[in-house]
Amino acid sequence: RYRLERAQLLLAQNDAAGAERELQAVVPANASAQLRLDDTRVQLAWARLRLLQGRAPQARALAQTALDHVRASPLRAHYPRLEAQAALRLGQALSQQGHERSDALVLLKHALALHEKTDAPESPWLAEAKAALAAALREQARKTLKR
Repeated sequence: RYRLERAQLLLAQNDAAGAERELQAVVPANASAQLRLDDTRVQLAWARLRLLQGRAPQARALAQTALDHVRASPLRAHYPRLEAQAALRLGQALSQQGHERSDALVLLKHALALHEKTDAPESPWLAEAKAALAAALREQARKTLKR
């Protein structure tokens, strides 16, 4: 758990190399749990790292796995922030890949809606979701104007 928290701190500081070292040291939990929270959080930390490194296809696969895991869990309703983070990372990965723009927007709007329900107005997670959606909309408008 310490390694995961340390990796998340390093990711917040945009320290890709340090975060990667910490994530590599995380040991997977027992696979029989209904919702493997730490495993899902680790996948999302890896997805964020891959986005930071500009490796969107890998980030997309990691975020999709995390989102599928959360959505399939009977405990989904208890973890809206985890679902929001997974939707955000997947939306960011799709946006970074430059295709499937409408899918990215749906995911980013979903992440924002979940954060608006669970977070305080000054929450950094809410701000990150707003910024990601704004960036995707700005890019969509730029591409539309180019045509």
